[in-house]
Amino acid sequence: MDFPITFWIMVVFLSIGFICNVVSFAAPFWNKVDSFHWGLWQMCSETNGCEAVSTEILTDVMLVGRVLISIGFVLHIILILLLVLYKFWRDSIHLLTAACIVAFISLSTLFIGAVLWMSSSNTTFTWCYYLCYASAFVLSSSCGTILYIRRYKRFKDSNLDVTGEN
Repeated sequence: MDFPITFWIMVVFLSIGFICNVVSFAAPFWNKVDSFHWGLWQMCSETNGCEAVSTEILTDVMLVGRVLISIGFVLHIILILLLVLYKFWRDSIHLLTAACIVAFISLSTLFIGAVLWMSSSNTTFTWCYYLCYASAFVLSSSCGTILYIRRYKRFKDSNLDVTGEN
């Protein structure tokens, strides 16, 4: 690969974004009211411990937000798989294009899902909620880096075609 620094910068962005995404997705610290705090999947109290969040207490908008955040999480995993394929299997501009599209859709669903969750909640938000935004922001940096790598590869491939060099 001709641009190892750029690729490894993208790997760092993806890793940081994925860690933020996993923690915000799994931890029960999105909202807080009195002695209760909850996330996408669990509700915890200081006295009774944690249990699954009942869909009865979530509004329809919060459920849609949770679905979008889940889709963003799955797309983040698919993005990582696409880039692993690009690095170790086939050095193809088509994989980079697909990775860029998946990254954009993933960051969009994370952001929109978090906004929907916020719009329907009348509670105090805690650190996991903001970590979801951080994940989307770092994912946008990854997307920008992927675009740079794609553009560089396309330019390099077109110059090789014109000059006939290998």
